[in-house]
Amino acid sequence: MRLLLLHKGGIGDVVFGLPLIRDLKAGYPGGHLTVLTHDQGKELLALCPEVDRAISFGPGAPLRLLARLLLRALRARAFLARHHDLGALPAEPL
Repeated sequence: MRLLLLHKGGIGDVVFGLPLIRDLKAGYPGGHLTVLTHDQGKELLALCPEVDRAISFGPGAPLRLLARLLLRALRARAFLARHHDLGALPAEPL
């Protein structure tokens, strides 16, 4: 199963999101986790063993570019949809 996490917050949000990443990998053993984040987040997540791939969208990327990157990633692979907001939402396959 492939999981995609979109992260658009600052570096502190990446740090606070690490428990969520660990929980996602624990909840989907054997799943492949890709995180779409900014440059600093990509550097930090390279040190996180639960993250299989981090994709950077660059600083100050407009929302339109983020949407295009997200759509490209979704078309390339079958991901499980998950909303990144510390509130729990049910996952729905795309």
